[in-house]
Amino acid sequence: MTRRTIWALAGILGLLLNAAAMLLLYLWGVARAGRPIIVLPQAMGGEPWALQGTAQLVVYLFLLGLALAEIPLMVAGLRVLVRSEARADWILHSGNLAFVFFAAVYALIFIVVTNRLDLGLSIAGTGLLRLIAGLVWVRPAIAPGAVE
Repeated sequence: MTRRTIWALAGILGLLLNAAAMLLLYLWGVARAGRPIIVLPQAMGGEPWALQGTAQLVVYLFLLGLALAEIPLMVAGLRVLVRSEARADWILHSGNLAFVFFAAVYALIFIVVTNRLDLGLSIAGTGLLRLIAGLVWVRPAIAPGAVE
């Protein structure tokens, strides 16, 4: 397999792990019958808690913005890593996998604090943008001294 193929497979695996994390979170939410994930301590009333209204919107926009702003920064970092002479291919491909998967982490944070899977999935969906950005703008096959 060529480096480019392994690069694409690592990104696709990251996207599949992203989707699997969202599926598990959905199934956990179904098992909880839609109750909020965070429950206040008994000293504070022991009630389920989730952000509502404007606070929910602010957290959503912040995490979505963070997930999107990270794309060009990580692509630039991965491009530098591709050009580096002193690196192992597994580090490069693991970085791509983690880059694509990490959108699920932002989505997980949002879903936990707001109990809104629908908006959380839109944050997790930036993993697809990350995969496309990695495939279009990072070219591991043109690394110095690369042998196909």
